Amino acid sequence: GYLASSSSSDATVRIWDSATGDCIRVIRLPPDAYALGLAFHPQGHYFVTAGNDDRLRWWWTETGDCFRIVNSDHGGHAWCVAFHPQGHLLASIGNKDSTLKFWDAETGDCLQIVEAEGVNGSLAFNNDGALLAVGRGGAVISLIE
Repeated sequence: GYLASSSSSDATVRIWDSATGDCIRVIRLPPDAYALGLAFHPQGHYFVTAGNDDRLRWWWTETGDCFRIVNSDHGGHAWCVAFHPQGHLLASIGNKDSTLKFWDAETGDCLQIVEAEGVNGSLAFNNDGALLAVGRGGAVISLIE
């Protein structure tokens, strides 16, 4: 089935069955951490959260167990994450450092840092992964190849 997610300032992430509307899992983050962004891997077996504590966390969808934590070094909050459609690459933005970072989705290694002045919104790859839409201030969206 299809899953949906929600996060809250109560340091929880909830996974929902989108067909029934039932909450199937509640995941508890550390007490002072909460997820600002979340992206499911294209195959759905895990997801990554971007947190107010500047960390990216990898979670198994089936169990809710965290299996990797990476400091994003965005200098504040890790704001948003998005997977490349093939699943090998994760993109992240933060709220302070004006960078877009690309991560190896399987290892959590940072592969590339791109200066991206004014990034503060959301991220989305197009269907074939050739373009990445990046939200900026003032209702501006940039496309990056």
